[in-house]
Amino acid sequence: MKTKSATEVRSLIDQINEKHPTFTGQIRAVAAEGEKADEQPVFKISISSEAPYERWFGMEILGHKEGEVDMSWLRSGNAPLLLQHDHSQLIGKIESAKLEGGRVTATVRFGRSSLAQEIRQDVEDGIRTNISVGYRVNDMELTAKGQNGAPDEYRVNSWMPFEASSVSVPADMTVGTNRSTDAVVVSPEQIQIKDNTMDLKAAAKALGLSEDASLESILAAKATQAEKSATAKADAELKRQSDIRSLADLQRGKITKIDERAKAAIDHGKSAEAFTRDIMDAYTDGETEISSAPAYSAQDKKDISGFSITKAIREFGANGGLTGVEREVHEQAEKEARDSGLTISGFGIPASMMRAGEVTVAGEGADTVATGITGFIELLRNKMIVNQLGARSLTGLTSNVLIPKMTAGASAAWEGEIDAGSKATQTFGQLALSPKRVGAYTEISKQLILQSSPDVEALIRDDLATAIAIGIDAAALHGTGTNDQPTGIAATSGIGSVVGGTNGAAPDWADIVNLESAVAVDNADVGMLAYCTNAAVRGKLKQTAKVASTDSNMVWAAGATPLNGYGCGVSNQVSSGLTKGSASGTCSAIFFGNWSDLIVAQFGGLDLVVDPYSLATTNLLRVTANTYADVGVRHAESFAAMLDALTA
Repeated sequence: MKTKSATEVRSLIDQINEKHPTFTGQIRAVAAEGEKADEQPVFKISISSEAPYERWFGMEILGHKEGEVDMSWLRSGNAPLLLQHDHSQLIGKIESAKLEGGRVTATVRFGRSSLAQEIRQDVEDGIRTNISVGYRVNDMELTAKGQNGAPDEYRVNSWMPFEASSVSVPADMTVGTNRSTDAVVVSPEQIQIKDNTMDLKAAAKALGLSEDASLESILAAKATQAEKSATAKADAELKRQSDIRSLADLQRGKITKIDERAKAAIDHGKSAEAFTRDIMDAYTDGETEISSAPAYSAQDKKDISGFSITKAIREFGANGGLTGVEREVHEQAEKEARDSGLTISGFGIPASMMRAGEVTVAGEGADTVATGITGFIELLRNKMIVNQLGARSLTGLTSNVLIPKMTAGASAAWEGEIDAGSKATQTFGQLALSPKRVGAYTEISKQLILQSSPDVEALIRDDLATAIAIGIDAAALHGTGTNDQPTGIAATSGIGSVVGGTNGAAPDWADIVNLESAVAVDNADVGMLAYCTNAAVRGKLKQTAKVASTDSNMVWAAGATPLNGYGCGVSNQVSSGLTKGSASGTCSAIFFGNWSDLIVAQFGGLDLVVDPYSLATTNLLRVTANTYADVGVRHAESFAAMLDALTA
């Protein structure tokens, strides 16, 4: 059943041979099946079989029918016997080979070097029983297309083996070495012990048995240990695949091609944590499925390029209605809002019009400007201190978002030679983001609204962006998580805490260092690391000596990295009205952390409500800008805060 072109298969073959000309370390080994000659150190080995083996491109089956295996090199008498596929470790040669019973078998002779004799002795003692083949793929075909997440199956119908290796770890449990009949041969997963050379007491002790345990008991214990080890590995692999599929299920309909991404992660052996990072990167890069954002044609762009926010405010303030392009834009915003489960109270600007570069064609007429509302989101980002520090922005969202995060990682442990490996203990949680309305207003004179200058247009956009940025910044830093507010950094459970005193305290050098340390002790001091505080704290730290009152080095230094070698964002959105003990409403906050772990999500576009009445006596219009947003901390350990810094 071929579903790939010959060119695609040829390309895959080239990749295989380029990446692994001998598939070094990709072993095909089996239980003992030959025997040693009595007169000389010659062994019969089984090199390969048709047992399926999973590679990065799917399940591979080496064909063993006549004409599928090129035996010329193995039969030449020059093919090497290596150790662990290392071409510098020649331990013997392949004297003869044949294709029989769906396998390639060979007769090998060990060399007389000390290394070769050491390996030969381990083979005789039943310690080394596994064989791996090095080969080159000439041709193969897709024989079965994987269903329901299963890998594709390929049959290699033309290949050449050119070396055999003695290896320690098997993959194909159907090939290997054997010695004379005095060996005790058990199942392929079990070792073989020669009863007249093996220290049975040592083996029994290593397996936790009594020193007088029988050979059969030792073999049974070894088989049990091997089964447990294999089960632990299988469980870890199943958990890895299950975690990746679960993460993909959470993102279906949100991240583009999520199922293909998950399959690729599984096929390439990625951990669930690495796949989580891929999902986060997809959000950051805008690789999301946004059903309500239209793809504007060149004519559409020309039609809406004449949109004027001043004209829309003027018309809506005068009679509550819109005409022309502004009406069409509003109707698109209403449709976008309905698709997202939201409502518009005033006139709307859809998210699809707010991104830079959407509209570039100049309009015509006295009430139009060159670029309309284009670039509003970028303007908003530039106004937000948290974005300047490195917070991640997700825009154009149309529904609740679940951002995956790892809450516990896999642990490593030292194990005995025959102990089962520790099971992975990775666990995952979610950062849930949902639309929350944030409103801010600006006041504009009616005379200004009568203008149609691009500068006026830009001024109004700047005012609106600043108003919204203030609201989102405040929530990102101090949102309580109650009363429809997002949960900001200060209210996030689990962040690091630095305490000044019972009733607050003036911040000093130790507090600044302790903020950094609180993040570092949780191994979270990576990424976009910076401090953030307000102007009052900055002024205080510029007057505070690092060590003593006589020290000329102040806590706040000159340059781009003024605090402890890190940058510091300064915004009066960082509260100076916090309370600690008797210090009521006079404490300020200082934050430190990896700001790329702060997520700012925006849902839909803008809802602008024009109020021509409240300030009518002053000839002003009040324009309230509403949008839907949320913020959240992906990893609490990435941040620390001091919430009781006194500046007076």
